[in-house]
Amino acid sequence: MTSKWRNLHSGFWSFYWDVALERAESIRARVREMRIRSHQTTLREVTVSIGVAMYPESGGTLEELLRAADRALYAAKHRGRNQIVLADTAVAV
Repeated sequence: MTSKWRNLHSGFWSFYWDVALERAESIRARVREMRIRSHQTTLREVTVSIGVAMYPESGGTLEELLRAADRALYAAKHRGRNQIVLADTAVAV
């Protein structure tokens, strides 16, 4: 975990952000390691971009949370894919 991450989300909620970030990173890394075969051909590397949002910091309703996660997801794709972006922080991890 980087110090810039910890500085952004210190306090009570930092544990939950850390857990969410660790889970997202685990998913990102596992997808990248996957080797998919189709019609006896191994496909090129598969990657995933993930937007992470957390209640109540990223939104107070389900709709607000989904919008925040969606914005973070598109920010990750815009930054080059295969990334994790935290909602409402503008920090790629």
